[in-house]
Amino acid sequence: MNLIESKNLKTFIIVCLIVFLGMFGIVLMKLPSQQEPVKTDEETVVTQPKSNPPVQYNEERNKKMLQILEDRPALSPSDQTRRAQLTASVNPLSETLEYSLEYLSAPDEFMVEIRTIDINSAKQKAISWFKSKGLSDEGICHLPLVFYLNYDVAQNLRDMKVEFDPLPPGC
Repeated sequence: MNLIESKNLKTFIIVCLIVFLGMFGIVLMKLPSQQEPVKTDEETVVTQPKSNPPVQYNEERNKKMLQILEDRPALSPSDQTRRAQLTASVNPLSETLEYSLEYLSAPDEFMVEIRTIDINSAKQKAISWFKSKGLSDEGICHLPLVFYLNYDVAQNLRDMKVEFDPLPPGC
């Protein structure tokens, strides 16, 4: 292939890409928007993003959780010993119908999956498990320990206006 044919081929490819992207843009503009109209007092229609998460996470508690994950507060010597024993254990560390507790080494944190809509009961039982292993209340707060909802549980709570706290109670 000579230089002229090479330039023509490049030009042809560029033109095809421009046409394709233009057609793709037109198709995207024709798709229905994922926004719902909202009527205001003046009867004008304003759109707002369609968002209906199953549960709301408490923003203030979420920020505190992130702070604990970033700062990694110091544990007492006793809590450090207990934590080391737990991190050396096999997952799941504890599992019931209400929760599953695991240690994740990569982020270096304990995670509790809530498996019931009775969130407070599941949290209390998981906390009791940690206390039975010798951890103090302060140690439990600083492990770090994060709670999250099982997908099915979150879906079951969808219309109940639940605000979920990812931290242990009292932390």
